[in-house]
Amino acid sequence: MEGQHLSLRASFNTRLTLTVLLIAVSQFNFGFDQQGFSSTQAMDAFAKQFGKYNEAKGTYALPTVWVSMFNSFIYLGQATDVYIGMELSVVPIFQSEITPRQARGFVVGTYQTSLFFGGLVINCICRGTGSLSGRQQYLIPWGLFYLIPTIVASCIWFVPESPRWLVMRGRREEARASLGKLRQGKFTDEEIDAELALIVAGIEMELEQGSFFELFHPRQIRRTGVVIGANFFLQATGQNFTSVYGALFAKSLGTINPFTVTVILAVVNTLTAIMAQFLTDKLGRR
Repeated sequence: MEGQHLSLRASFNTRLTLTVLLIAVSQFNFGFDQQGFSSTQAMDAFAKQFGKYNEAKGTYALPTVWVSMFNSFIYLGQATDVYIGMELSVVPIFQSEITPRQARGFVVGTYQTSLFFGGLVINCICRGTGSLSGRQQYLIPWGLFYLIPTIVASCIWFVPESPRWLVMRGRREEARASLGKLRQGKFTDEEIDAELALIVAGIEMELEQGSFFELFHPRQIRRTGVVIGANFFLQATGQNFTSVYGALFAKSLGTINPFTVTVILAVVNTLTAIMAQFLTDKLGRR
């Protein structure tokens, strides 16, 4: 199967397919949660409940300092919350460790696609509930936040452990059994053993390497700079303002339904992520 590109049908058995789908649903929840948290702040009922009345304009509005503090809590939650925190840091690694190399780029791409699709779904929901009267405008989206975590928490126990992680813990027989579950029916025993041998060899090579500070050695500084720069400039584009304050900003203009704007942005993001997902292995990572 070495020469096959993106051969999902030839390399994905039922166990691996369900595992990848469950992880995608988990990441769907992050986009669902994040965008729902932001979009509900543009609802009139939310402003009436938590804002202050402006007598000159005759409307309720959220104080800017309060909005800034309120939105900062979500990042504090990501740093301390076990579910969201582990989801952000572990999901891409786990995806790459359980997926055959010929489909690895495509599967890891589902991370961002699922996130954007979750944002699209909740923005459509907010577009609908935004026309309701009363607190159900924002309480309905907030109540849905508990649905996906319940599904993931119920099914995650059936997901095989990462073979690579098991090898790192010295549990090689368990790693072989886990890899077998993820490859059974699509790969021969010889191919599974060969993949396990590559995992073991890679880990042994990593153990022989130097310390963290060697990332800043003159021979490695260019690579380190590329990684740091890519993450820095990703945030410097201003995309965080759009995702967090987009609905509130559109509402302040007073010329268009803010939830229509967020739905349009979510559609563009989702379609772009899907396109990138299919082109990752064809055009390269840059």
